[in-house]
Amino acid sequence: LDTSFDIDGKVTTGIYNHSYKGESVTVQADGKILVAGDSSSSSRSPQFALARYNTDGSLDTSFSGDGLVSEISFGSYISSFAKKVTVQADGKILVAGRVTDDYYHTSSFALARFNANGSLDASFDNDGRVTTDFGSTNTYGSSATLQADGKILVAGTSNYDIALARYNADGSLDKTFSLAASTLSSSKTYSEQDNPIILDRDVQIFDTDLAGGDNYNGATLTLSRH
Repeated sequence: LDTSFDIDGKVTTGIYNHSYKGESVTVQADGKILVAGDSSSSSRSPQFALARYNTDGSLDTSFSGDGLVSEISFGSYISSFAKKVTVQADGKILVAGRVTDDYYHTSSFALARFNANGSLDASFDNDGRVTTDFGSTNTYGSSATLQADGKILVAGTSNYDIALARYNADGSLDKTFSLAASTLSSSKTYSEQDNPIILDRDVQIFDTDLAGGDNYNGATLTLSRH
């Protein structure tokens, strides 16, 4: 453990009566550390959350005043879960995940963009947030990457098939990309809802999942590239 990082190499972050869960981490060009996930409380469902740390492990108070951004909701959706954080060349921060409407039992891709100071970027789909519905009750965004031309690719699953959506830099769906959002069928017989979708630098999609017997009996790990 690196003892120059918060004295003992470890740091935890929480607020009274709130629960935080980290899901993704990235390092900015200046060395500051971003962690994305969700926060919840006894009176509120989970919502997108972000924390930014200085290189010594202390919270960066130039980020939203205290280093934390939480309670990022998406309109009528009850819950939002961040799964991937990445940083654009201009320093703006993209966070991808999913939103869920517990009343209608539907879920969709969710994408939010923040300015470097932690505020939502209003130039991104007018309010910094966009959701994409695949017409499925089980849609989970789990990964995102930036193409060289600035377009944003988000990957995940919809009804256990691979789901992809590509956005223009302003947050609008890119209609030149297979009708903007599409799914790739899968032969898996079992899959986790949040099975990892990994996007490499060449924008190839690697899908990992468990396929096999019930309760993981005889299950195998598979990796495919698209």
